[in-house]
Amino acid sequence: AFTLPCHCTILRRTNRDHSIGCCMTQVPEHVSRRAIPAWIVFGAPIAVMAGIFLLSSRSHLPDLDGGRDIQSIVGHFVVYAALGGSLAVLLRSLGWSPLRALLVAIVLATLYGVTDEFHQSFVPNRSTDPKDVLVDLLGATAGALAAMRLMDSWASSTNATSDADPDPPVDESF
Repeated sequence: AFTLPCHCTILRRTNRDHSIGCCMTQVPEHVSRRAIPAWIVFGAPIAVMAGIFLLSSRSHLPDLDGGRDIQSIVGHFVVYAALGGSLAVLLRSLGWSPLRALLVAIVLATLYGVTDEFHQSFVPNRSTDPKDVLVDLLGATAGALAAMRLMDSWASSTNATSDADPDPPVDESF
């Protein structure tokens, strides 16, 4: 199966004796990388966008909060967090730099939110709301940042296991 490498965002570089600190880098070639299957990396953003499109195509969504708009805010935040996070993972897996992947993921997810609001203007009983785009931006930002952080901790745990001394000293005092 074809897989893409899961690049890290920030690695904690260490010597065997002490930590050097954090730096924006990629996993060194000698470190084994965990791989995410390509169909997940590419399919996740597409699946999220399809779900958003299907939900925004419905004339009536169930009202679970009695018309207080909490459901709309939480819904927009959560689905755009998923979109921002999945786009960030995709772009990092393609080898983009952490900052560039983060910013482009946020911009793309927010632009999709703008097109979603435009799409809703054609759906009966639905209306556009600029506040929704703001919530989309906040959700995309939170999701992209969370995904980058998870990728960082995933890469750090992979790097930590590879930095371990392959031949630990043997206590021969017995």
